Amino acid sequence: MWKRRHAKKKVEGDTHSSSSGGSKASSGSNSKPSPVHTGNSLDTHGSDQVYQNTNAPKPVPLTEFEEYIQKKRLNGRMEEEYALLKPGQLFPCTVSTKEENKAKNRFRNMPAYDHSRVILQKMPDDPHSDYYNANFIKDQAKTAAFIACQGPNTASVNDFWRMICQRNVSSIVMLTNLMEKGKDRCRRYWPESVGSSEIFGPCTVNWTTTESYADYVVRVLKVTYGKDERVVRQFHYQTWPDMDVPKHPAVLIGFVKRIKFLQDGQSSPLVVHCSAGIGRTGVFVALYSLIDAVLFSQKIDVFGFTESMRNDRMNMIQTVEQYNFLYDCLLEAHLTGETGLHVSKFKMFDVHDKQKRLQREFQLLRKLDSKVATTESNTTEETEKCRFPELVPLNRRRLYLQCQGSGENATNYINACLINTYRTQNAFIATQSPLPNTIEDFWRLVYDWKCPVIVMLNKIDPSDETCIKYWPSEGATQYGFLTVKLKGETEYPHYTHRKLMVSHEKSEQKKLSVHHLQLKSWHSNDPTGVLTLIRDMAKFQKNSKEEVPSVVHCINGAGHTGIFLCVNSELERLATEKRVDVFNSVRQLRNSSHHLVITEDDYKSCYEMIRQSLTHQDDNTYANV
Repeated sequence: MWKRRHAKKKVEGDTHSSSSGGSKASSGSNSKPSPVHTGNSLDTHGSDQVYQNTNAPKPVPLTEFEEYIQKKRLNGRMEEEYALLKPGQLFPCTVSTKEENKAKNRFRNMPAYDHSRVILQKMPDDPHSDYYNANFIKDQAKTAAFIACQGPNTASVNDFWRMICQRNVSSIVMLTNLMEKGKDRCRRYWPESVGSSEIFGPCTVNWTTTESYADYVVRVLKVTYGKDERVVRQFHYQTWPDMDVPKHPAVLIGFVKRIKFLQDGQSSPLVVHCSAGIGRTGVFVALYSLIDAVLFSQKIDVFGFTESMRNDRMNMIQTVEQYNFLYDCLLEAHLTGETGLHVSKFKMFDVHDKQKRLQREFQLLRKLDSKVATTESNTTEETEKCRFPELVPLNRRRLYLQCQGSGENATNYINACLINTYRTQNAFIATQSPLPNTIEDFWRLVYDWKCPVIVMLNKIDPSDETCIKYWPSEGATQYGFLTVKLKGETEYPHYTHRKLMVSHEKSEQKKLSVHHLQLKSWHSNDPTGVLTLIRDMAKFQKNSKEEVPSVVHCINGAGHTGIFLCVNSELERLATEKRVDVFNSVRQLRNSSHHLVITEDDYKSCYEMIRQSLTHQDDNTYANV
């Protein structure tokens, strides 16, 4: 059942005479929202109206939040909760549907409500130039903190930039790619390359710098509008599928927290768009707003906030999958809390004094792992190719061999997975040390992915017949269809560097040059060797002309490999944020394999290595990564 209710706080209208319109409290026109007739007979004269479901779920105490979600999903009631949200058009959209504005709408069935739309100052020669498909969205404090909008099309891109400038916007969150599944999802509204400029109507946009991360890019844009000049940051999340959800919550939570930190103190609204500006945009706005509730409040009202968003812009959070994912994100944020530490505090972090904290974090990692589907059962042949059959990656990150293998029993199976770092998608491949029966497969993997660097974190054990050399001591050695040639070997204090050349007799691909870096000794209480290896590995990676992953392995592909990858990722974070968040880095690693950083001692080693790196004689070690 639906009923009307008076809005607690009226959102004040826009004034066309304002030069900038930069107040958060200003949202839309002075007209009052009248619900569209959708089968409900409502007297709407003379009052601010919003739809409210009388059967709506009540706010949930955070002490019961996890149990609430579990019960809802156990019997399909989460879908029922989502179905209680009123879909479609609830209020008039007369301006949006005018003939003069139809070309400015990316989707005909997604107009903008009149009462909450962002009104632009009219151009002198165009009486219809006050329109862009955008609505103010209120946060939990009922302040118009967001502008949710469509991705610009050709007809509206100039209006988009007028809106940015007139509303004093300093940050744009973009949640779509320009093209998705072969379809135009957003018109590029920034210059084509760094250092160049482009004119969009009365606005000139210069793209000054870019910072790239694993899942998103931050573009810094200098915008000139008349005599006004401003800096606008665009946070472009690039791995969120249309009408779908990211693969796991951790990355999006980190993305939201990063923007919240940079937005702190800003009075202007945050512009958020995907393609239509309702699905992915709705999830982001809700998470951005409600994450404070799970961190600092006693209760949370996911349904109520989603309903409130839909009173400002239709169909916010477009699918039940997106609604479920929002719950996943909020629950993970609630369970994990704030795990990061500023570098100044981390320097004083004593692993031994913080035993309980580390134990709690490691147990939480295991709990979060258990919520994710794990692996397929290996066949007998595949099990024979695993040093430890229980240590295998998640299906979604598993790699399959492509180039031809020799022998009748050659398959596409290898115990290896792709790894993201703080800054780079698919930066590494984590795997076990080759067994005698998988040496050819190992080199097939390196050849398939054109890996420029192999990092080996274990010694050869003469007493273990399964732990053998997989490269020639001199000259060339053939492993099935692949030939590996030793071009040179250099000893350094902490590692041995071998330059290898790899070719495949059945492939026309040119020979592959590979740097093989073998750590001489692993010391958890002295990170010098590992840090040196990370630094020098990065130099060899930069010399590669292609963006391809490097291979990292230890005996089991989980313990030392996980620590190495975690430390590398955290050094990247340190150089950017001056913060450490070991929990988050390990969480990201475990989205590829639950066995990376396999023990609690491994987890402690991550903390200790990073802490010691900050007090190391080479204070610039992490800055050089």
